Amino acid sequence: MPSRSDSTSSALSYGVVRTKLQRLLIDSRYYNPLTVLQLVNTLSDTSNAPQDRSQPLIEESITLYGKMGDYEKALDLIVYQLKDFDKAEQFCISQDNNASAGLSMTPVNENDTSAAQRPLPASSDMLLHLLKLYLKLEQPDTMTK
Repeated sequence: MPSRSDSTSSALSYGVVRTKLQRLLIDSRYYNPLTVLQLVNTLSDTSNAPQDRSQPLIEESITLYGKMGDYEKALDLIVYQLKDFDKAEQFCISQDNNASAGLSMTPVNENDTSAAQRPLPASSDMLLHLLKLYLKLEQPDTMTK
């Protein structure tokens, strides 16, 4: 019969492994995100997971969707699964910072006619999607689900 310290040690090592996996997914570019996402989804299936590890790998999925450029799916997971609205807003901002690394935003002059032709930052589309998600949360039929 396993002792309590064995289960604590197992849970601790599982947490360490997840932290290392998350760091690898964020930092590395030497893997296929779609292939890893399929594996993560298989592992997240609670029928295949051991009892103490039945927690879905949502954070990992969010990172992988972001790497694949499917920001809407990543935001959906953050809002509906994690219910972490601050994280959703930070995700939008961080994706724009990643896309515009090295570029500086200059103040817009009212007399500058080229300002209207400048594209909006990438985070604008994500923030619009996030607003739509927030509005869906406010609808009564969504709240009861």
